[in-house]
Amino acid sequence: MLYEFIEELRFELCKKDVDDMEDVLSYFEEMIKDRMENGEDIESILADLGDPRHIADTLFDDHKEEKVPEKKAEPSAQTATFAGVEKICMETVSYNIDFRLAEGEEVTLEYESDEFSTLKYSLHHGKLEIEQEYEYKGLDSLRALFSRISSKGKKRSYNAVLGIPADIDLDIEIDNVSGDLSFSDLRCGNLDINTVSGDLRFDACGFDEAEIDGVSGDIRISDSVFENEISIEVVSGDLQMDRCGCPDIDIETVSGNVDLLLNEKRSNTSVSISGLHRHTEYKSDGSASLNIDTVSGKVNYSFIED
Repeated sequence: MLYEFIEELRFELCKKDVDDMEDVLSYFEEMIKDRMENGEDIESILADLGDPRHIADTLFDDHKEEKVPEKKAEPSAQTATFAGVEKICMETVSYNIDFRLAEGEEVTLEYESDEFSTLKYSLHHGKLEIEQEYEYKGLDSLRALFSRISSKGKKRSYNAVLGIPADIDLDIEIDNVSGDLSFSDLRCGNLDINTVSGDLRFDACGFDEAEIDGVSGDIRISDSVFENEISIEVVSGDLQMDRCGCPDIDIETVSGNVDLLLNEKRSNTSVSISGLHRHTEYKSDGSASLNIDTVSGKVNYSFIED
């Protein structure tokens, strides 16, 4: 029943040309699953939500704009600190999250929260779990919430900052929908990111290895080091890597553009970019190699010596 509901809602949202439709569908799917985990049966949940056509009309009809609450809840700042963290697991929909170096020796979390959305967290045996939680208050309240996710193509999300102390070899695992993620001046262990439309930014970071799966968000990585490997799979988002060190770079793309600034002296670096068509190959005098095989995106690569 859940699948049928989501597909019917998709059909109704398509007719209204809703911006970031996948974000809206992801929200409903996660909300229904959460309510089922809390003991509600699927029939009562769907009856409470109503017909998909009614949902689409209520949330996204321009002539019903007056139904949006005139006074929207203003986010309030929340803070939390955690000691002994070995792994961070985050599951968010509409939070922009900035991962940065913490001043102290504990992991810190600062985030916005209001009557519709907040972050809940728990720490057990070194594993810090952070999840975005929505408060469903009827379709009119969802109109105010979705105004934060998308407004005529411009994303408006909640904001959060995660501070990570220096020289802590913790792992980070992120499941994200529309919020942007940024990482700066960090040295961590393994990184695993799944995202839909959020952009990713890395600046002066170091990881043991990284695996990034994206759809339409852009990825920019600069002045960063990955000790073992980095694997990136993206559909239509653009990828840019500047002055990065990694012995094994594996990129799979469909229609996104790829820009690489490579160091020709790094003779132990292997780069593979794959799709379905268009093949280019570069090999240096050493053991460095660059293999490119894409569908329709443009690939630009250049070399520097330092």
